[in-house]
Amino acid sequence: MKLDIEFTILRLAVLSFVRNGAQAISCGNPFTTPCLGDTDIRYDKSASNALKDQAEIWKNIEGLWKFEFKTYGPDEMPFPPQPIANRERVAYSAFPAFGFQNITFIGSRFYRHRYVFFPPAPAEFCAQPLQEGESNVAYGVCGQNGYAWGLDVYGTSTYEKDGSLKHFGGKENRIVPVDSESYFLNNREGDLLVQDSFVCLGGGCDKGVSTMEVYYGAQLVSFDRFTYTRVDDEDEWLRLIDEAHVKYNITAENQLDVPMKGCVTSNCPLPEDFCQEGDPECSMSPYQEPSASVKGGVIAGFTVLGVALLCIGAYLVHRREMELQSMRIRDRFATRICQNMSLKQSIRQLPPDALAEEFKRIDGEGTLDGKISRQELWDFISSGKAGEMSESDFNALFVAMDADGNGEVDFLEFCSFMGHCDKEFREARKHHGSRADVAIMASKRCSASVVKIPQEVLEEGEESKEEA
Repeated sequence: MKLDIEFTILRLAVLSFVRNGAQAISCGNPFTTPCLGDTDIRYDKSASNALKDQAEIWKNIEGLWKFEFKTYGPDEMPFPPQPIANRERVAYSAFPAFGFQNITFIGSRFYRHRYVFFPPAPAEFCAQPLQEGESNVAYGVCGQNGYAWGLDVYGTSTYEKDGSLKHFGGKENRIVPVDSESYFLNNREGDLLVQDSFVCLGGGCDKGVSTMEVYYGAQLVSFDRFTYTRVDDEDEWLRLIDEAHVKYNITAENQLDVPMKGCVTSNCPLPEDFCQEGDPECSMSPYQEPSASVKGGVIAGFTVLGVALLCIGAYLVHRREMELQSMRIRDRFATRICQNMSLKQSIRQLPPDALAEEFKRIDGEGTLDGKISRQELWDFISSGKAGEMSESDFNALFVAMDADGNGEVDFLEFCSFMGHCDKEFREARKHHGSRADVAIMASKRCSASVVKIPQEVLEEGEESKEEA
């Protein structure tokens, strides 16, 4: 039972070591499962969060641009100016309107600043009667003064690291690269949905076109068609903006700062604002590499190794138990023999009939038939002061003496066993003094070359076997 408990403890310890070791090591080595980051860029910590590293299109559209656009209604007719209540927006001619933009990428962050210029509204629009609370002009006089409008858009790369750009303001506000020369924009605010598709034209994306559609619910409200032209020189770009203020007769109070002072419509966002919007450079990604696990083959190998080690350990424990039992039974037997033998001479000088006499003393416990039976040996062991012997130890003693396994011990087997008890006879001598002197030498093997067994003893043994 004790051995079984120890075996179980060892086995659990090995299995626990394998399990805990699997959790402690990193992924992607020869013994563990591959890292998710090897096949899924979202989990790859070494993958860049910079937008221009993730998609070629962002390199192509960065810089200064001028553009013009025309607004159409859902019937694809030019969208006329509309009076807007409460001055929320101002209706001017948008057929065409003009603008300028500056696109900048800094690592994982995106900045787009726009100036948009609307020409003065046509005379027929200005002549229309207005309802209470309506206005047909924001600054100046309808039909005489145009309108300038500034727009800032900010965004960051995403945790997916696929080149997508997320605008501030919601998860659904994204620009997704299609290839190195095009992208698709999707912005939703409540029931209002804006979608825009941009395509580069010409070598190096020096020109571009896009169509921006505006939906309210599922209904198309309007769409704009843009034509973009890159402006390589910043001074030229600033000069064109100044000219637009003059060309469209923008009032002083409506004019935009040129050059741009920070951001057009408000203070530029702070770094913590980008972090709050989910900038992967300064926020926690939901895509974290899970704990590695050991490969199945390695676990099997450890298991086999563990079982082998446990088997070896069990064998060594068992062998030690057998050795202790062997020493124990020889000690009991030697002690009992020493209680009977009182001769002073060495076993080498001991007459053969003295050994035969000791053999007969044990045999005499029963039938005196020239063989020691199991019961006779038990009676002999139990009758002295050698101490108690367990049943299992006694069975092991008898098996050790009964060399041929026929269930009886003859004189030769008796002498042979005596030859294995050297150490035990020496120990017995400590307790029995001079009476054990000859027992020490009796531990030597009783072979024909040391002790010449009388012929009559051998014949007596042979006759006993024939009678059996």
